Amino acid sequence: MRAVSEQLIVNGAVQRGYLGIRYRGLQTGEAQRVDLSAGSGAVIESVEAGGPAAQAGLREGDVMVAANGKSLNPSSSLPTLMLSLRPGEAMTLRVVRGKQAGDVAVTLGTYAG
Repeated sequence: MRAVSEQLIVNGAVQRGYLGIRYRGLQTGEAQRVDLSAGSGAVIESVEAGGPAAQAGLREGDVMVAANGKSLNPSSSLPTLMLSLRPGEAMTLRVVRGKQAGDVAVTLGTYAG
């Protein structure tokens, strides 16, 4: 809540970080293919062309398992983390693509919503 009040004072509005993806929770069959448990990540369903995620090299079908070192699960969600970040800040996503895992740095854009 403090970050929101600070942004209102400085900017006169709240600016939210933006990745440019649509995603959903990891299902059991998908989790088994990448040796994870269901609910322990999020599958990217689409990547907006030219958006921050696309510029960082993220693709449809990638599985995000952590953001800024925190595992993604129902109690530690990506939207919650995104609320604490501002446009222009970098975020590190741990991503599984096929059987390979790696970190991807993404510089957040501004949510225009």
